[in-house]
Amino acid sequence: MAVLLIGNVLSRTFLGQSWTFAEELGSFLIVFTTYIGIITAVRRSRHIRMSLFVDMLSIKGQKFLTILGGVFTSACLFYFSYLSTLYLMNVHALGRITPALEIPMWIAIIPIPLGLFLTGVQYLILVLLNLSDKNETYIGTERKLGEVEVEDLADEAM
Repeated sequence: MAVLLIGNVLSRTFLGQSWTFAEELGSFLIVFTTYIGIITAVRRSRHIRMSLFVDMLSIKGQKFLTILGGVFTSACLFYFSYLSTLYLMNVHALGRITPALEIPMWIAIIPIPLGLFLTGVQYLILVLLNLSDKNETYIGTERKLGEVEVEDLADEAM
């Protein structure tokens, strides 16, 4: 994506011509990386957590709020996935195509409902992990409460 967008800037600057497809394709790639990337962020608990009040609670209270938050977030994500699927079907029915690449617009929208749905699944897995393990509190499907990752240590060192 960076090569595409930088190449377009260089072409526009030095050759006086912009690649007609570059901005459109760049937009599609940003949408793709955003909605597919949130799945990984949730799995590894690399997203913003509001833990000030949660950290003041007992272990059982932390676990309860983690489960409650996971259920609520999962439900919201499944609902948003449903709404974005309806939008995708509407765009498909209208037969819209992209101006530069002339591909069906609904293809560019696919990562949105897919990413929202799969992120909802990650939160559902998080809830199930917390319900099944009485000793640990999971804050991501690959991370437990209190675990420190190497990336976290590197961030603190800076």
